[in-house]
Amino acid sequence: MSSLRPIEHPTDATPQNPSPDFESGGDPRLAGKNPATALPIFENYFSNSGGTVFTRNTNCWAYGIDLTCASPWNSYSGNTRAGTLISPRHVLFVIHSGYTPPTNTVMTFVDMQNNVITRRLIDSMNHPLYPISAFDYPDLAIGLLDSDVPTNQIHHAKVLPDNYGDYIRDGKKLPCIRFNQKEEAWVGDVSSIGSVLTHAAMPPDGSLRRDFYEGLDIGDSGNPMFIIINDQPVLLTIWTGGKGAPGNGTSVTGHKEHINTAMSLLDAKHGNATTCQLEEIDLSGFTTLPEQ
Repeated sequence: MSSLRPIEHPTDATPQNPSPDFESGGDPRLAGKNPATALPIFENYFSNSGGTVFTRNTNCWAYGIDLTCASPWNSYSGNTRAGTLISPRHVLFVIHSGYTPPTNTVMTFVDMQNNVITRRLIDSMNHPLYPISAFDYPDLAIGLLDSDVPTNQIHHAKVLPDNYGDYIRDGKKLPCIRFNQKEEAWVGDVSSIGSVLTHAAMPPDGSLRRDFYEGLDIGDSGNPMFIIINDQPVLLTIWTGGKGAPGNGTSVTGHKEHINTAMSLLDAKHGNATTCQLEEIDLSGFTTLPEQ
């Protein structure tokens, strides 16, 4: 059994970090990188894409991490109304302000070799409790594609297991990847995972991560926030709000049951022979934190 990497944490004497890419005081993926060239996930994103051509930026600090679950383009609104693949045929969106694309929108995914895979959105279902508050909670919609993406090319995001707290407590101070509408891999710290909302927090002054941080803007809604475990993206939330701020959104971890139910209902409605569910990251190979 191996331990998860230690990281600065304000409450734990022996905190742990599940990301071998972010060590305390080191952040080796960021070291020596220039944010001007290391943040874009794709080269010349707007001029090259148009939904057809995507070239991964080899200078991106996150290059080599499989982020193929994040759709960089769709036929309805181009770079906005982002969707994140949570199974081979289900995509997660936000609902507020019409950010769920309509039926027949073509979703684009790009594999690690820059091959473009497209699928058509045939249905979507809002979280059954939306909205139960003034801040659009729970702001999640589950979409169904017309067929599975090729799983040898495009890999859906995983989620945390129910016992994640045994390994990372509330996740506070874990480094995260924060996507925006420009397909840039901004960095932040997790503020809290939570059962209702998940928040990102601005890295502390003097941290290398701060050079790779920027607040959210209008149009970033629906983009994902991940922590990375063994080079795999683990989805914590998709953005609901936070203009000029680190960002917040409905906790995917806290709403797995509702998401799984919606996935099953969509599969049944459209006659899919098998039912997809969220896939949890396996943490059993890591040691647990000591009891507090």
